[in-house]
Amino acid sequence: MDLLRLVLLLRGTPVDLYDYNLTRDDLQMSIKIVLYRQSSGPSFFYGFTCYSNGLCDFGLFIFQLIEDMKSVSPVSVWSANHGKLMEDTAQLLLTEEGNLVLLGSNGNKIWSTDTADRRRSAAGLNLTEAGNVVLYDRSNAIISQSFNHPADYFLPGQVLHPGMKLTATSPTPDGRAPVYTFAVEDRVGFVASVTTRGSPQTYYKTSDVSKMTSDIGQVAAFYTNGRFGEFVLPTTSLAQFIRLSSDGHLGLYVHDGNYSFNFKDVLTDRIGYCGYPLVCGTYGICSEASMSRQCLCPIETGYFKEIKERQPENGCNASTSISCDSPNHTFAEIKNIYYFAFSCDIRADIPNTTIEICKEACLIVLMFLVGTFGIFARCKVKADDVEDDDPNLPGLQITRFCYEDLKAMTEDFTVKLGEGGFGSVFLGTLPSGIRIAVKRLDGSGQIKKSFLVEAETIGAINHVNLVRLLGYCAEKSLRLLVYEYMCNGSLDKWIFHKVEEFDICWQVRRKIILNIAKGL
Repeated sequence: MDLLRLVLLLRGTPVDLYDYNLTRDDLQMSIKIVLYRQSSGPSFFYGFTCYSNGLCDFGLFIFQLIEDMKSVSPVSVWSANHGKLMEDTAQLLLTEEGNLVLLGSNGNKIWSTDTADRRRSAAGLNLTEAGNVVLYDRSNAIISQSFNHPADYFLPGQVLHPGMKLTATSPTPDGRAPVYTFAVEDRVGFVASVTTRGSPQTYYKTSDVSKMTSDIGQVAAFYTNGRFGEFVLPTTSLAQFIRLSSDGHLGLYVHDGNYSFNFKDVLTDRIGYCGYPLVCGTYGICSEASMSRQCLCPIETGYFKEIKERQPENGCNASTSISCDSPNHTFAEIKNIYYFAFSCDIRADIPNTTIEICKEACLIVLMFLVGTFGIFARCKVKADDVEDDDPNLPGLQITRFCYEDLKAMTEDFTVKLGEGGFGSVFLGTLPSGIRIAVKRLDGSGQIKKSFLVEAETIGAINHVNLVRLLGYCAEKSLRLLVYEYMCNGSLDKWIFHKVEEFDICWQVRRKIILNIAKGL
């Protein structure tokens, strides 16, 4: 194997590489180190790893030193060539203009820092204890640093600011190459999304951005030992990192003290096994199973078939291609499913929309079905949340909320506004910032009857003197009603009070009584 050459044109002085041949039979590789940082916890090197076939990778590697360098198991946390291997005659050049360039065997540029600036002459490279590769000038000012350019890996000490993101992609069995991103947005927090064609579609958003907001109002995700933004992680003294995988999962990897890293899924506890786009491929329907997921093709119409026989997790194909030229189209309703890009029910995003309106819209723009649902049709069966007597309120133009969404909106039912009428009322906030009052019905015998009476009565009336019912939730035995928030509180606060400033004159009391009568 030819020796890889590091050519430093700066000052014309060549720098020797530290060579280690890893003797473990399962690795069969050698490493050529440019920069090296060792500690009792995570250790790093910046350089080349070369394999017995004569191909190499260049980048930043993390490892846990157990015995000596000959027994390490390095993991690439940043690759100059995105994991594509190059020949062992590659060269790394640090030019006088301050540009760090990786050249292939034929002299082609594989990668560059693009930092050439004659006004700031580069003086050298440094690898920090946290694994940050820093290019600095003669006054030790930073010209470029790897922490500002994350790919799909993230290290403790890194900060994900608005505008920065982790990115991962991989071809799927049907030939597509979805791009997953995990980013930070101002006033929002974490946003996980997928893109195949057109606009990104979100499958996770931070539920409480305040956990990622500094005292001066800046939103960012700090990765420390035990926390990444809103996520609480296990602490460890060993090497660790976070990675966004090509299926959209965000994983924490912690060294096991031997030769490998243990994996912990960060997002699945929040969105479930079926919460990921394309978890069952295109057109696949996902249902939660015990500690896993089950996939199947829609069986209501016989219109879909598995891409690979007996492998429904790879997705489904339409038996007949959808054509805009066909004069006849029909729709099949598949119940108890939802689309991953919507938080709960499509009605929450498109109010006052009936299924007939949706059908007409799809017929007008038929390519919407091909271009969107043909790519992302991954739905989730919620059979466990459906009861035989699950209430249906077809005559009401109100939103049906998910219980987990209401739990997040009320911060786990923290602020109690009052109680009575078979339940307690809690303060909440919609994603739009509008405050709501969420009534959680208590009891067992009267709860369903009370729920239906209150929902059907108040939900069917639109009167200026009656509080407006915005929506409801019915999951298993849970029954909740969502009302508009009244900033002045309940009437009893003004009548049965012990504070003089709450006194209201008889003229105002008479007006209140008349308006109550009008409402009744």
